[in-house]
Order: sequence, then structure tokens, then C-alpha cells
Amino acid sequence: MVMNTVRRVLQDLGIQVQEESTYNYRCIRARRQDSSEESLMDAQSSTGKGVYGPPSEDPGDEVRMSIELTRLEGLSDTYSLDIRRLKGNLRSYKFLYDTIREKAALSR
Repeated sequence: MVMNTVRRVLQDLGIQVQEESTYNYRCIRARRQDSSEESLMDAQSSTGKGVYGPPSEDPGDEVRMSIELTRLEGLSDTYSLDIRRLKGNLRSYKFLYDTIREKAALSR
């Protein structure tokens, strides 16, 4: 249930999702394209656009993340959604992290 919501949020944000296991995803947000590259991309592919923040918060670099649902021992029915940056600019990751948390919380 939780991971279905997370997958839907990621896809709505234009983030590529690769399922490594039922509770673990590898995710990629592609680098922001400049305007000349965007028209070329649109002509070659029908993939959705990724989510990008203002340049002051998000330089638009490629970001790779791992998202995993883990059970907290000693706490009955309590889970943690761990979002880890694997590659990419820290500011871009922070923007995505905050956006994913906000959208996932609203989807519950």
C-alpha cells in the first residue's frame, strides 16, 4: 500500500522507477534539458518531464536515489521510508526529497 503510493508519486513527478524488491526502488530524475535539447527530446521520445525546482534551490542535475521501506524493530506496525541520495547535486536531492515527502503525505 505505502510503496504503491510512493511509486505513483514518483511517476507523477516524472522520476524513473526501477523496482529492486517489493520494498526497495532505485530512482532517477533526469538532468534538466535546456530549451534546444527539450525540442529534440520531445521529437525523439514521449517520456514525461521531470519535476524541477527554481534554479536557486535545484540546479536541475541528474539525481539517483534509493527509496526503501523498513520496519522499525520494537515498534509495532511502525515503518520508515528511507530516501538516500546515490548520485547528484545535494541541493537537487534536497528539493526532490522535500517534494516526495510532501506529495506522499498528501496522498495518504
